[in-house]
Amino acid sequence: FPYPFCHADNKHNKMNLRSQRAVTFIEILVVVGILSGVITAVYTVLAVGNRAWITHHHKLALEREARWALFAMVKDLREAKGIIITKDSETVAIRFRKPQVGIISFIFMKNGEGAHTIIREANTRKRIIARDITDLSLDYTDNRALGIAIIAEKKIFKGETINFRLREKITLRK
Repeated sequence: FPYPFCHADNKHNKMNLRSQRAVTFIEILVVVGILSGVITAVYTVLAVGNRAWITHHHKLALEREARWALFAMVKDLREAKGIIITKDSETVAIRFRKPQVGIISFIFMKNGEGAHTIIREANTRKRIIARDITDLSLDYTDNRALGIAIIAEKKIFKGETINFRLREKITLRK
């Protein structure tokens, strides 16, 4: 016979068929359960990794923009003359004269148009140098040094924010 379990003897044929194993419905359910657990675990790992990557990406962008703003301010303020700082509950501004450039201002507003940005204004040209800024503080206690502190904050996910703080003390040139 072409099949190994088929014999002319009917008694042996029944025994061999019973000894063959078939996949039962319970075994299929167990395999499906295990595979769904593995797939869920892989998806969870990928979702957590993706969220961490997005958070890190936004934090780096926030840090880069805050550092760039601080760098721009320090560059202009090193040669500043006639510094005037104005502060109120909504606005912080610093105005000064830079030799061979003219009057320069840096303005930060907490509310309204241009809120949470630092704007550089020079010769009637305005340019946003940083976004997502929540606070700017300036400390000008003597005529030789100026302290700057920037706090940047950004909401990236529902209920999750990232923040970054920078401080710099500038020694002014004479």
